[in-house]
Amino acid sequence: MKKLLIVLLCFALMAAGAVAEVNPLVGQALPEFSFGTTDGGTVSVSELLQAKDVVVLNIFASWCPPCRAEFPEMERVYQDHADRMEIVAVSGNPDDTLEMIADYKAELGLSFPMGLGTDIADYVQLEGYPTTLIVDKRGIIGYFQLGAFATEAQFRGLIDYYLSERYDGTAPGVFNVYVCDKDGEPVPGAVVQFCDTACRLYTSDADGVISFTGKPARYSLHIQSVPEGYGYDAAYEAVCDGSGEWVIIEVTKE
Repeated sequence: MKKLLIVLLCFALMAAGAVAEVNPLVGQALPEFSFGTTDGGTVSVSELLQAKDVVVLNIFASWCPPCRAEFPEMERVYQDHADRMEIVAVSGNPDDTLEMIADYKAELGLSFPMGLGTDIADYVQLEGYPTTLIVDKRGIIGYFQLGAFATEAQFRGLIDYYLSERYDGTAPGVFNVYVCDKDGEPVPGAVVQFCDTACRLYTSDADGVISFTGKPARYSLHIQSVPEGYGYDAAYEAVCDGSGEWVIIEVTKE
């Protein structure tokens, strides 16, 4: 599923070009609202932030395949950081019920709070499912994403950033690179150099993805090596600015 999603992303971006826009909610306080949960209670993000350092608000629908695909990955990250973070998933689908969501949660083996908030559109402009907001300790929205995370590493990198000493209230830079061949197939094991005032090396994973989160910066990218059976242009150079826009690096098969 992930491979297919990333390959489709690759083709879409190569055909249309990627335009990254900062959502106007980023940098704003999350409006106060509450919603019913599957355990019969109610909860709000502000209440959750009294005990946690960061809250992930995920807006989903039970019929949404990308939502279903990313929830187990979110659960794994949650299990690693549940002492300091909270995930709360709210269905914005008017056809969902709390009973349906409870069954959905049990089926996927999810432990974080889930509930129903069909009025969520009064607070967050929805353009599709899933939509994810990351809210820091101050109640400020620091990150907004429409659509599922392409890999678990993307989501984990964001949470690690928000829970680290590097986070100073500045919205993070999200750096995404997809290394593929001319057919859009992922190329794992490609080494790419990122340079701003200093240089560092990253290697594409099994999905052909390099993804990390950090302070906003503008990096120039250079291919350093590719796996056996592939070739590359030694003069290749691209720019990755941390806006979340995907940089597509295409290598050749030999």
